[in-house]
Amino acid sequence: MAGNDIELAPVGVGWAEWSQRCAGLATHPAVLESRESWLQTTKSATLRVGADVTEPPAAADLVKLTSALDAADSSEIDDARRRLRLPINEILLAGLSRAVASAVGEGTLAVDMGGAGRSVLKPDVDLRRTVGWFTTVYPVALDGATESRTSARQLLDEVHETLSGVPHYGIGYGLLRYLYAPTARLFDAVRPADVHFAYVGAIPDLPSVGDAPVQFDPDTAMSVREAIPGLGHALELRAYRTAGVMHLDWWYDSRRIEESVVASIADGFGTAVLDLVRAAIAEADLADAAADEMALVELS
Repeated sequence: MAGNDIELAPVGVGWAEWSQRCAGLATHPAVLESRESWLQTTKSATLRVGADVTEPPAAADLVKLTSALDAADSSEIDDARRRLRLPINEILLAGLSRAVASAVGEGTLAVDMGGAGRSVLKPDVDLRRTVGWFTTVYPVALDGATESRTSARQLLDEVHETLSGVPHYGIGYGLLRYLYAPTARLFDAVRPADVHFAYVGAIPDLPSVGDAPVQFDPDTAMSVREAIPGLGHALELRAYRTAGVMHLDWWYDSRRIEESVVASIADGFGTAVLDLVRAAIAEADLADAAADEMALVELS
């Protein structure tokens, strides 16, 4: 505002150096030891939501269907998260698997997730002043089962165990699939996941600054909402919170999956999530009541 040049502190480590140093981990013994785990995860998928295509999608092929959980439902999920002591992304993942099972059929669903790539090389690499998320992408295998086969608490526990067992923030999957030739040939024979899930988190609302000389765009969620998917999945669920509401953007490749299928999954998602948390809390309350009945009493 005073007319001076803008000077930012220099970036210690850039994305190029980070990627090169991560590539060097492709032959690390810990990464090689995770090969069987990643192969088992990719091979276990039996449930597919999209058809195969050979050409990457054009921008016109990618369509977005939007839905939302209102403030009351979002608040109920928050309360369940605290009572069940589970992260919100695990609850949403469980709801996604159940919604897909209801709309498409039961089976094992492979879903690509994003890992914290900034933490992979800590403390050797300092990325505090480097722009970018440094996200690693890796698959998880989810049990797409209806409530008649898997209880709510069982499904939530399975999702929690699956995510807790992901090694090294998931970076080993990409290294073994794309950079290490002996294992790349093995992964080439396995079809990648059809679905991508990303929980972006809460996007805060900026306060009004009135007539201040520096103004911020009030639409803080625009960058998340408008970013076109670029990883080639048939279906991507992008969830984020703003103004107390859980927003759900369902991006899909119209060449690979029908709009009616996406609409069915999206329509059933909110119901699936709420039914899951309500049933899980009811199970927890019953277990607590049974524990109280079995508690020792003073017999003297």
